[in-house]
Amino acid sequence: KADSFDLIINEILFNPDESSVDFIEIYNRSEKIINIRYFNVADRESFTSEFKNCFPIIEEYYLIFPGEYILLTTNANIIKEQYSITNPDNLIELENMPSFPDDEGIIIITDNQLSILDEFHYSENLHFELLNSCEGVSLERINSEWPTNDPNNWHSASENLDFATP
Repeated sequence: KADSFDLIINEILFNPDESSVDFIEIYNRSEKIINIRYFNVADRESFTSEFKNCFPIIEEYYLIFPGEYILLTTNANIIKEQYSITNPDNLIELENMPSFPDDEGIIIITDNQLSILDEFHYSENLHFELLNSCEGVSLERINSEWPTNDPNNWHSASENLDFATP
């Protein structure tokens, strides 16, 4: 059973360019092998704090080992075409995923009891301030041990790596 912060949001592309799609990268920072069957990705209304959308990640057994990453997206083929993917088997294509507003939003990973494993309030203000545009640039977590919503724990992905490292 996964506890809070066993699985964390590690990278998010919430403002893709016109040829790409949103994605969320999740990292297993625990020492557990976690089955994500019936886990969910959700978003939250900023003002009321209520869940807006909650979609299952996968409905079959899928194990995430300690130190392993998975990527959630609605179109795995686009991700494979645009980025260097070291493990394409760890891309999970979802039928539905919350839409990510381009300026800011809240993304959540829950278990099947809707217990929150991780929650990230992202904002375009977390990007490197000298970027000409944030479009197509993902935010990457710096340290898996630091709090998710610490603004110093996020940075823009490098241009040398096509502005994302899914």
